Amino acid sequence: MAHVLIDQAWLHGETRSRNIIRAIKKLGMSYTLSSTTRSLQRTIKNPPYGSFAIGSIPFIRTQLRYRPVGGETHTCFDDTIHYYSRYNPLGMGDYWLNRDYVLLPFAEVQRRLELLWQAFGTNKLILKPDSGLKIFEVQTLDAESLNEDFERLDGKVSPSSLCVVSPYQKIHQEFRFVVSAKGEVISGSRYWREGQLVAPGAQSLHSKFGNWMLDNPAKEALSLASDASKILGPELHDPLFVVDIAELTSGEFRIIELNCLSTSGLYGCHPEHVFRAIKESFF
Repeated sequence: MAHVLIDQAWLHGETRSRNIIRAIKKLGMSYTLSSTTRSLQRTIKNPPYGSFAIGSIPFIRTQLRYRPVGGETHTCFDDTIHYYSRYNPLGMGDYWLNRDYVLLPFAEVQRRLELLWQAFGTNKLILKPDSGLKIFEVQTLDAESLNEDFERLDGKVSPSSLCVVSPYQKIHQEFRFVVSAKGEVISGSRYWREGQLVAPGAQSLHSKFGNWMLDNPAKEALSLASDASKILGPELHDPLFVVDIAELTSGEFRIIELNCLSTSGLYGCHPEHVFRAIKESFF
């Protein structure tokens, strides 16, 4: 039987947690919840053969580190691939949100900040980690609040950490799509709009029957996610992955980033569609 290892903290943070468990059961899959180090170790010792793991990045890395002999833990998590500097040059060119960017160690960002402002023609920049391990949250570097901006990063990023620096852009809303490396969009969700999370009841882009329900912005975002899955999918090792799309205040649509499915929240994505794709891809 197909089995899912679920990080309980990840599940607790999902707005549709009950629907996720209901979908897993409906698809004939079993599951195990794990929350503490002790229970995680018990899970690792005797996991059902061929389990799929989903949860936080530390949870998934631990699952992979202690993968048992004779067993197999599947994930959509390849930390050798999910670097911005690795997947950005693969294609889609002008469709990346951070298409104009530089890569610098954090210490150099601090040292050369005025030069970066001058080069980009703005005193407001976006700083994000190159690594998909999300060692720190995306941070604005604004000349008017620079001390506070750097204080938020204190202790979270080392001087040698490679960072992506790009001009700040105004975003109206953001979408998340689960896609396959074969070019199929599995499900999608609107999750952020005008500076705040979208209410859980308004996130899903599906009807209660699972059919797509798309307004014009969602159609544009879906189209870009579809193109990204077809062009970028063959270059990645994961059979399933996540594409985040932004609609700028200018009305343009851009790819924010790619993420590993095993370490991504689903927001309003249709759980049954997602876990059916997992089952078909791994079991």
